[in-house]
Amino acid sequence: MERLEVDITFSPGYYTQRFGLRYQEDYFDNPIVRCETDRRARRGLFELFGDLGLGQENPQPVVRLGWDDALNITLMFGGELQVTSGITWVTPGFLDLAEVDSLCVPDIATTWPHTRFQEHYEQAATNSDWTMLPPKPHGILESAVEMCGEGFLSDLLTNPARAQRLLDILTETVIVMKTFWDEKVFGSVRPGLSLGACSTTMLSAEVVARFLVPRYSKIASHFGDAFICSCGPSTQNLENFAQVEGARYVRLGWGTDLGKAARILQGLHLKPSLDVARTAHVTPDELKGDVTYVLNALTHIDEVSLLLINASQEMPDENVRCLVETAREYARRNGVMVSVPCADEKGRPVLPWCY
Repeated sequence: MERLEVDITFSPGYYTQRFGLRYQEDYFDNPIVRCETDRRARRGLFELFGDLGLGQENPQPVVRLGWDDALNITLMFGGELQVTSGITWVTPGFLDLAEVDSLCVPDIATTWPHTRFQEHYEQAATNSDWTMLPPKPHGILESAVEMCGEGFLSDLLTNPARAQRLLDILTETVIVMKTFWDEKVFGSVRPGLSLGACSTTMLSAEVVARFLVPRYSKIASHFGDAFICSCGPSTQNLENFAQVEGARYVRLGWGTDLGKAARILQGLHLKPSLDVARTAHVTPDELKGDVTYVLNALTHIDEVSLLLINASQEMPDENVRCLVETAREYARRNGVMVSVPCADEKGRPVLPWCY
């Protein structure tokens, strides 16, 4: 291992309990409220864990446009936005399967909710010192399940042509959405995006190879530096992930065979995840064992990011400290460069959590 990052994010409930922050409709529909809330969150993290590299003392104003990554795609095809407990969501299965054959790739500039996001962009653009980040597209599998519910999963086996059509429409929509917003916000298209893939955990390797790998490769090859974000146990899909052209990063959910992952995915930047619920309730000594196990299993991978994503309000301070300090000690003993980044690999500020 040459480089180790420790990437920790916290849930809305954590920020509400620790810092009294609110995530209601105005947070999602007012970029000024969103920017100031996120700055308070980053400042609060610095006060708690600044010595660990978390948070920022004087946070730069940053606005992430859009809502939950999947909603940025699915709401263009219907559904009603809902906000509950700091989370944006839509009731799954809002699209009748019979409508799939009539779907087409939407025009991003004229389709809600992107018309609303453009209003947010114009509102935020009046503040010249703010950094804006574009809405993120999400995984085509997650979007398909959100749109059509269990019916889409049935189609994978009983009506593969219709399932393929929906995935093709979503693949093209991801490409045009990212292209539109990158050009608007940055002036040009940038590499890197998440391919989703969390829901591949519930599918067989054969289904993933047939329906998803070719489409993941189309998206990833188009932009480069793609991130396969699989948050659950993914041992059965490691070979599939290795076949995705244009992928650079792979998240490995807790329970994945990390030794097998190290063999199959050699040369990629691996991002093993700790179990969020377990991490909140084990003792620091037990957590130290978890962290050490993960790092030892991937010792021959050049670039590793240890993830703890959406830590809950139950996460004790001592476990946050234990996680970072164990990783730092491992890096010191093994001559590895370690960081707890406040910016991603492209130098863009990391927001406290992803909505």
